Amino acid sequence: MILIAGCLATGRVNGAVLAAVSVPVASAITELVLKPIVHETIGQNPPGLSYPSGHTTNVFTIIAIVAVLLASPPPGWPARRTRIALVAIAILIGCVVIVALIVIRFHYFTDTAGGVCVATGVVVGFALLLDLPAPRATMTRWLRRVHG
Repeated sequence: MILIAGCLATGRVNGAVLAAVSVPVASAITELVLKPIVHETIGQNPPGLSYPSGHTTNVFTIIAIVAVLLASPPPGWPARRTRIALVAIAILIGCVVIVALIVIRFHYFTDTAGGVCVATGVVVGFALLLDLPAPRATMTRWLRRVHG
């Protein structure tokens, strides 16, 4: 919600839509489609479906959204090096989450790799769709109406 509000406050309707759509879609693909199909389990009391990791999917969906938004920021944002450093720090934090999930035996490495792939694929796919002429024109018209 903070990411969506920040995008709307800076006039980045496409970023708000990207955040609003990517997070639930990536989570639904992971939890409702892939986990039941793959049916890989971990743990014993009771065993839980583990592939792909929903925790990793959620964390890396946010990281991917931030990376996409920082790739082309509005005027006045930090220099390119600073933006790259911010994304690198976010990825490092995501990697700490991955290592923690593996260490506590909540997931296998492959579960976390699958989560990263789902997150990245969903965000990049929606970003490409939002960059098509029709959605871009619709968001521009909406932004003009809001800001008069």
